[in-house]
Amino acid sequence: MADETCSREGSRGRPQVRKPSDSCINRAKELTRDAIDITPTDGKFPWTKAKNLDDFEENFSFKPVKIRGYLATIEETRVRKVVNGEKVFEIICPLYTHLNESGEKCGILVNRGVLSRDFHNQNRHRHPTEEPIYGILYRGDSKHKYSVPNAPIISHF
Repeated sequence: MADETCSREGSRGRPQVRKPSDSCINRAKELTRDAIDITPTDGKFPWTKAKNLDDFEENFSFKPVKIRGYLATIEETRVRKVVNGEKVFEIICPLYTHLNESGEKCGILVNRGVLSRDFHNQNRHRHPTEEPIYGILYRGDSKHKYSVPNAPIISHF
């Protein structure tokens, strides 16, 4: 982490300087580590050996990872969203890593980021690849008492 402080405009137009929290510093250190290879071996992802959710969070969650497989961009799903007032699509693609005993494709979902709705007809981002993918692993958004329920009528999913 190059900058040890965060600055924001104060109430009188002067920058406020604050120290990052310990959890922020620890997360930044974790994100600068070498990527863990999570490509399945013998048909199982490494996190299947986690004893419980806390074990998964400790060993895999929000850590840099590398995985090899087939990124099936042709099978992408576009989720309509509004981000900072702009209408966008969030691009979700399957990454197939292996076949199970029945010959079915297995893998994970990769969030490739957002695409402005202005460019939704362009397909430059659609290049199936078998190169290693680097990213951050997380188990998904969990529902909690502050979660906002789906509201399809206003395109909130």
